[in-house]
Amino acid sequence: MARVSLRNALLAATCLAVACGGALRPAPSPAPAAVAPAPDPEPAPPKPELEEQLRQHAGLAPLLERAPTYRMQVLVSVPAPSGGWLRRDGYRVDAEYFYPASAIKLCQAVAALETVADLRERGPSQLDAGAGFVSANKRRAGIASVANLVNAAIVMSDNDASNDLFDLAGSDGLHERMWRIGLSTVRVRHRLGVGPGDDARSTPQITLLVGGVPVGIAPREGRLALGKNDDSGVRVGESHFAAGRLVEEPMSFEDKNRVSLRDLQELLVAVMRPELHDGALPRLGAEERSVLVEALSALPSGRGAKASLDAEHKPLLAGIERVAPRADLTIASKGGRAYGFVVENAYVADKRSGRAFFLAVALYTNANGRLNDDLYEYREVAFPALADLGEVVARSVFAPPN
Repeated sequence: MARVSLRNALLAATCLAVACGGALRPAPSPAPAAVAPAPDPEPAPPKPELEEQLRQHAGLAPLLERAPTYRMQVLVSVPAPSGGWLRRDGYRVDAEYFYPASAIKLCQAVAALETVADLRERGPSQLDAGAGFVSANKRRAGIASVANLVNAAIVMSDNDASNDLFDLAGSDGLHERMWRIGLSTVRVRHRLGVGPGDDARSTPQITLLVGGVPVGIAPREGRLALGKNDDSGVRVGESHFAAGRLVEEPMSFEDKNRVSLRDLQELLVAVMRPELHDGALPRLGAEERSVLVEALSALPSGRGAKASLDAEHKPLLAGIERVAPRADLTIASKGGRAYGFVVENAYVADKRSGRAFFLAVALYTNANGRLNDDLYEYREVAFPALADLGEVVARSVFAPPN
């Protein structure tokens, strides 16, 4: 099997978003007790490399035996306590095309919030993510704030909200923002949940309401040449339904959305642990970043949805909870599923030890080889596999030293 090991040390910087624990240490008598400097958490003991860890797990080993069929890709990155990376290990990373589904919504949210920050620099100083959003497309009744849209798109994976965020950024704006921070593989060629005739390059008139005062964004036409996906495996399956008719040939994804697994994870690194990102950072103000981090870290049940949706929106959680209780965890993620692909992009931190990891994974489960029939093995194969993967990585990173 192919294996990728990434061991280059990146930026040395202080840990953010994860607190390092302190301790009181008595000074020699007769001096009074003194507070010792907060120590860095001890790193977990060395573990087998990622592929070996996966092969040792009874539930994951069968998937590795057919990894090309499952288009299985895994990327694990572990921050070092004192800054930089402790390790970055991959298995079949970007070996072939995968459809990012709703995981691409993180790109749309970041680009939209950057747009708000840029408009504030050039216009009303009070403009922020609380601004009301009005689109000529009228996807919803009433007025939602930009922050509402981010929460709906990230926490509940609402397609209309993510499409509004995309329209706010604009096609060229989104790509220029992603490419500026080094994510050269990002391609958003279509909105989500709309018909095949949609032209994502065209965006409607947008109005942001700041204290009742409108800030207008004129309709735009994308000019950037995005080309076509030419990755290995861009033709998926054996047959597919199109316009209600069965077509006995693979479905082409050359005009679909795309982002590499590396870039998907790197965007989450730039948001959650910006000191670890090797390159330019998203231009987000403190308020915009706070809105995004809060949305990534929320569970659907915390927004009034039924608790069963938590496992679907954060499928690693069930396995990680076998290692650490939920109350001790921070899990910031945005994944998605469509056409048999399940993608997860997560940052997980243990509040007790200060240890953390990033985990990005793509998996394709479609036993009958037919697309657009909605018969995919998400619950039978993908969700259990991702839970097992979450457990394996969490044990590797969070397990206390022997």
